[in-house]
Amino acid sequence: MRQVLDQLFSVYKDYLITITNKLRYFHNLSPHRIKQFSFNDAEQLCSIIPGFSSPSLVLMEFELLRSAISACTTIDQVIAHLKTVGHAYPRASLVYNFLVTLPVSVASNERSFSKMKIIKNDLRNALKNEKFTHLILCAAEYDILSTADLDKMAAEWGQMKNRRVKVTCDK
Repeated sequence: MRQVLDQLFSVYKDYLITITNKLRYFHNLSPHRIKQFSFNDAEQLCSIIPGFSSPSLVLMEFELLRSAISACTTIDQVIAHLKTVGHAYPRASLVYNFLVTLPVSVASNERSFSKMKIIKNDLRNALKNEKFTHLILCAAEYDILSTADLDKMAAEWGQMKNRRVKVTCDK
């Protein structure tokens, strides 16, 4: 159990570091920090957002919009303002549209929940809660479980109690 939790912790930690590194350059687009938007931020946005090739044009649009963005209190208000004048600032509009359409979740998390739903539907009434929890954990952490030695597990299980059927491992 501890190994599974350690694995989950490291995966989520790596994901958090990746997201933090990618979103760092969007931080200065908020209305209260737009005055700190720099050429370096514009360069990084050009490397992240597809179709952008000129950081100086991106920076120029944000410098022209700086006072209007500072007057807003939320990014939603900035987007509403850009809807009215967005045709004059196409790059700034694309940057904010990209920002609000970033995915919130990750596909691997969705797969884990999908596996949980499959297990729930098939075994909902037949299992006790503890066994159900263990099956969900096994399905979600298949990559760790696939490295386990099943013969060794079967041998240990066979020696735990006197059972009606003797479990043997032939190799």
